[in-house]
Amino acid sequence: MRMTRQRKVLLEIINQAGTPLSAEEIMFQAHQQDPSLALSTVYRNLEKMLELGLCQQIRFQDGLARFEQAGLVHHHHLVCTACGRREAVPICPLHQIQQQLEASSGYQITYHEINLYGLCPDCQKKQTSGTI
Repeated sequence: MRMTRQRKVLLEIINQAGTPLSAEEIMFQAHQQDPSLALSTVYRNLEKMLELGLCQQIRFQDGLARFEQAGLVHHHHLVCTACGRREAVPICPLHQIQQQLEASSGYQITYHEINLYGLCPDCQKKQTSGTI
């Protein structure tokens, strides 16, 4: 695959985001550098970058595909149900359980995902003050 200017822009946005982004969020940021970029072009390039392992896709409770930097250490996410804020959880509480399940079931578990949903600190404050 040739690394076009558009692909470089999209990959840079994903790698610098620090949080998973939807195709629409990526396109919004990319428009600042290339206003002619169409959403279909973003999707086509994201699919190609996924195939090549340049980014990875995750889905949260809303079912929307989001994209993040490839090669990140295995992690899970905290998701605010009020504002949609997403943060990576730096530890995996299932690692030991996964090993035990592999040993007892004979399965070779290739991956798992955990997304924890709740209210972020900012939304908790808003809820307490009655603004949510």
